Amino acid sequence: YYKTLGLSFNATEEEIRRQYHSIVRTLHPDRRRPSSGGGEGLERFHQVQSAWRCLSDPTRRLLYDLRNFGRSSLNSQTGAVDEVAEARLVAMQIEQAKRDVNNMEVQLQKVLRRERAARGVIIKKALYGDLRLHKDSVEECLSGSRTIEADDLVGPVLEVSGPLQCLVEQHTIVLPGGSSASKADLPGFYNPTPLNAEVELSLYVLYEFKGMLHEVLVGDRETLSLPYRRHVVPPGKVPRGPFTPSNVAHLRGGGAPPSAPTKRPSAGAS
Repeated sequence: YYKTLGLSFNATEEEIRRQYHSIVRTLHPDRRRPSSGGGEGLERFHQVQSAWRCLSDPTRRLLYDLRNFGRSSLNSQTGAVDEVAEARLVAMQIEQAKRDVNNMEVQLQKVLRRERAARGVIIKKALYGDLRLHKDSVEECLSGSRTIEADDLVGPVLEVSGPLQCLVEQHTIVLPGGSSASKADLPGFYNPTPLNAEVELSLYVLYEFKGMLHEVLVGDRETLSLPYRRHVVPPGKVPRGPFTPSNVAHLRGGGAPPSAPTKRPSAGAS
């Protein structure tokens, strides 16, 4: 994200703000000429937006720094994080996510009205977190007889339908991925297992487009782009729900995920 905005690791809030506005003035879709860059320009715009959402917020920037560099210019001289600081970090994330959800309520209703009128993208469900099946649900969920629900998952899991709906632009969502990217950097999201690199986070989205149900699952660092025809739920079928590749790895390896889901307070997103 620092490289995307052309900033140093120790950039101040004011430097981040100035640099973002300087770049976005030339990239915004409403200001570009039809012949000036096309898809590449739009991709660059989304990358800059993602970097701004993260680095302009102290809590998300702190998490991003610690996750990718093991230290942060915002934390202390050393950037070290002990157990007490980590617990405080979780609490900070939850409070920030709650503020984000409250602040985006007007935008959420505006986006919903626009998308409903155009039969565009309507987010029906969005789950973010550790989406592996716990062992008590594996057999039933693999049969395909019903949709996999949040209670079937190891967790912790966040419901982020509202925050994701707010990211719909021109009846599409594009969230760029990358080695340093994380969906936890998005407004209304947070990492329910901060600083634990062993947990594989994923995002599952059930959405409606042109009156048809679609579903897609992506890893935390993968690009999310929708709508796509390949996401369509076949007529007469129920959505599969969140089924991650790690479930297949567990089955092939003979191992088993934990036997019960872990709960984490949500930000109240819906």
